[in-house]
Amino acid sequence: MLAETVSKFGHLDSVILSAGIGVMGSIANCTLLDWPKQFSVNVFSLIGTLQIAIPHLRASPNTGRIVLMSSGLGVMALPGLSAYCAAKAAVNSIARSLTLEEPDLVSLSVHPGIVDTAMIRELIETGADNGVHPATLKFFTDSLAAQKGLAKHPYPAVPAEVPARVFAWLAMNAPQELSGKVSSFYDDEIQKLMKEGAKAGTEAAA
Repeated sequence: MLAETVSKFGHLDSVILSAGIGVMGSIANCTLLDWPKQFSVNVFSLIGTLQIAIPHLRASPNTGRIVLMSSGLGVMALPGLSAYCAAKAAVNSIARSLTLEEPDLVSLSVHPGIVDTAMIRELIETGADNGVHPATLKFFTDSLAAQKGLAKHPYPAVPAEVPARVFAWLAMNAPQELSGKVSSFYDDEIQKLMKEGAKAGTEAAA
């Protein structure tokens, strides 16, 4: 796919790495096969893509950008999602390493908040049978309810298109000062940059 992209457009300017699954279970009850399954998708597939993409990003006439989709669980933990938390922490570490190894590229890790997806709903529906702690299930259940104003939650769930717009903007416009950072799309810095970019685009089109 990358070869087709470069062939069609002449170069590759950015990649968004968002592959992810959620293996449920605690450290005590996950099998040793569950962990490689989690890391195979959430970590190793990203590395494989990066190894192909980086030479093209280096050659881009524009600043090459790498945006990795993290999670709030990469910097905090919830019981019953240990493999997922560890994998997302690894994603954050990859972003930091890329910044040191590829200083001419902009590499950042961003978590999209709690997104109303099939994966979240499956977690809520089946988590109790798969070793997920009741407090974790309540955390996500309340987040989905808060989206409709039915509960209070620090991070109300959002539809996927909301963070998707943020990731698309960052893939094209993320400044060098964000490189190596682990950010949230809630962060004032990112929201400010997006508003400034939208304003500049409107003025340029006028």
